[in-house]
Order: sequence, then C-alpha cells, then structure tokens
Amino acid sequence: MKKIYIEPTSNCNLSCKMCSRNAWFDEKVGDMDMELFYKIMDEIEITDSIETIFFGGIAEPFANKNIMPMLNRAALTGKKVEIITNGMLLDEEIITNLLLLKIDTLWVSIDGADEKSYEEIRLGASYSKVIENLKCFNARKIKLGMKSKLGLTFVAMKSNIHQLPSLIWLANTLRACELKVSNLIPYDKQMIDEVLYSRGITSESSSERSFNIRNNDLSIINSPIINIPIMDFSNPEVKSLLGDIFQYSNLLRIGENNIIRKTDHCKFIDDNSLFIRWDGEVSPCMALLHNNVTYLSTTERRITHCSFGNVKEMRLIDIWNGDEYINFRNRVREFAYSHCTICGHCNYVEENKEDCFGNTFPTCGGCVWKEGFARCP
Repeated sequence: MKKIYIEPTSNCNLSCKMCSRNAWFDEKVGDMDMELFYKIMDEIEITDSIETIFFGGIAEPFANKNIMPMLNRAALTGKKVEIITNGMLLDEEIITNLLLLKIDTLWVSIDGADEKSYEEIRLGASYSKVIENLKCFNARKIKLGMKSKLGLTFVAMKSNIHQLPSLIWLANTLRACELKVSNLIPYDKQMIDEVLYSRGITSESSSERSFNIRNNDLSIINSPIINIPIMDFSNPEVKSLLGDIFQYSNLLRIGENNIIRKTDHCKFIDDNSLFIRWDGEVSPCMALLHNNVTYLSTTERRITHCSFGNVKEMRLIDIWNGDEYINFRNRVREFAYSHCTICGHCNYVEENKEDCFGNTFPTCGGCVWKEGFARCP
C-alpha cells in the first residue's frame, strides 16, 4: 500500500450534470463515523509503506462537518495529505487551517473557464465564489509562508473542451501546480454525445496519445503541468484545439514529444492504491467504489461495487494481504480479461460480473479508466 483514498462522505452540496451520483443504484448516503476514521488513521500511521492519504471519492469531502478534525488527525500521521473539493464550501478560516496543517495539495474541480459554462455543468455552484476562494488560498499561503500546492481538475467534454486554453491561462493566474484533465464518463444517455474518445475506445491504434505540457515562461513564477488524457486527437475539433495550445510560446511538452497510449493498465493497481468508502468498505479503484450505471459507447452497463473487506471488522493490512485481494491485483496486472472496449459489445459487457474469458466478478475489460480515458489526482 502506498496511497489511501478516503471517502469522508457520500453527500454533496452540488448536482453536477456529469456526476456518477446521478446514476447510483442500491446505495446508501452517509458520513464516515469518527471512531472508524480514527481506527483507520491509527493503522495508517504505523504502516511505513503508506505515503499519501487522499481525501476524496464521489462526493464533496467538506460536506462532512468533521472534515477539519479528520484532516488534522491525518496530518499527525506524518504522511502526505491531499484533498479534492468543488471549492464552494471553502472560506478564509478553512483555508487558513488547511495551510497551517501543511497539507500537500488542495485539488479543486473546475469544469469551465467562465461563469456561464462552469455553472451550466456544476449545478448549484458559483464560479465567482470558487475563484475568490482560490485567490484567498494564494493570498493566505503567501502571508503565512506556507508551501501547500493548488491543483485544478477539469472534466473534458465536447461542450467545454474549447475552453481548455483559457483554463490553462486560469491555472497560471491561480498559481496552480498542475491542471489534470480527465475525459467524461457518461452516466446517462444524454451524455454519450459529449465524449471525446469515441474513436479511440474502439481502436488499439497507438496514434491515440496523451500529453504532458509545462509552462516554460520564466517570467511566470509558477509553472503548472497540464496533463491531457487520451482523446480522439484525429478529431478536427480536438486537433485544432491542441494546435492552438501548442502555439503558445510559453508552453513546452515535457520530455518526449508524446506519451504512447498504454492500454489494459490500471494506474490504481500499479500505484498500490486503494479506496476506503465512507462506510468502511475497501475497494481497489474509483470505478468499483459505488454501484452505478454507465455507458460504453451506447451500451448501458451496471457496475456493481466491489469490496475486499470492511475496516470496521478487519485490519487494513489484513484486507490488503488477503488472498482474494492479492489474486485480483495479480489478474489486473496481467490483464487476463476480455477486451470489451474494442469488441462488438456482447451481453457480458452489460455488467461487470463475468466476461467471455471465463473471469468472474469483478471483471475489468470494459473499464475506461484502464484505457487512459478517465483520470483522477
């Protein structure tokens, strides 16, 4: 174990149109019990291999009224602490406390570079309020002399991808360390036409690539990394957009000119990460954290949550070292699953319980995360 994602709550203050919470089934909503949380922290503190505690799941961490005591306890473990938020519930007091706790990175989801586009996607949010909160973060950071970083995340879709150059500029002005872009995962039929990887999802072509970009203008103090995922780069709209981005004289691709697509590969497994849901269930990845309906091309899929144990009943290290969990991680690394994303989508793909190679629950062949389309910090 190296990175532990903790979901403090499954509640949220917004109703974003692309959120998987809109497609949950057979799910309860609640906050993590503090007694359970302290038990988890006690175990994490004595596990030397764990490097990072990341607060986030499929909800808003600051919707849990106990989030600041949670962050305080996490900081006392000596591990790196990160948190992701929509930014609406931040205020000067919370921001000051985050900085004093010396959290490593505050990640904020921003899916539009202006008020209209942002608020059409993030229903119930205020673009101006979030931007003011992030400016406050920077001002308090300078005043207190702290080194906590700010990261931005962006869910790319056809209706907002044209704003990526403006978002890069916004990342610069907000002194963000990184802008991490993810593709949309459609959780209802209306969102299918918004995806930017429809060609790539049925192709094994290595012409589908992802990019890392770094600001190379030495006159700008902060130099954010812009992490763009695999898209249909042959699509004229996307191709033109990337051309516009690379025309900026102050942008430089890091290292190699591009990064070859790596398919059938789970970053969560390769990074030795796991997720602890608000109720204590331990899942191997974001995709299997909750029950939800999603779409692969036009095929509806019912994804059933997978847990290898509950930390209410077992030690975290015992769950991690359990035979069932070890065998699952080995299967994922070998990726002995059917290649559902590039076939004709038979009935097996409609659920994640069995595939045509004879694998049983949970099967990963239809996962868009393992194709590099979806990402999280």
